[in-house]
Amino acid sequence: MAYLFHDTMFTGATPCAEIGLPALSPIEARVVELALADGPSTLATASWRRTLTAMLGLRPAKPLASPRLEALRRFVVVVRHKPACAADEWGKLLGLGFSPEKLCAVRARIAA
Repeated sequence: MAYLFHDTMFTGATPCAEIGLPALSPIEARVVELALADGPSTLATASWRRTLTAMLGLRPAKPLASPRLEALRRFVVVVRHKPACAADEWGKLLGLGFSPEKLCAVRARIAA
């Protein structure tokens, strides 16, 4: 069933509003709230971060310690700034144990 959500999430065929949305855990909700303020530069890889620091003296934010929460943060930033790439992040979150319903809840928070 997850593949149906994946296929329709980005085409609009089955809007998230039609399914029951589970509540996010407090830490997940906080990560989503914080990620709403992040810009696309926070998606930089470790090697790109070193380059930015060396060349421009910029110190981009470090990733979250939890790979699961970092993937959630990245998903929020990608959906907001690079929606065409959101399907890849969606698949990563499914692999980390997020349900399609919970990801719909995240998308609903982003849209609000």
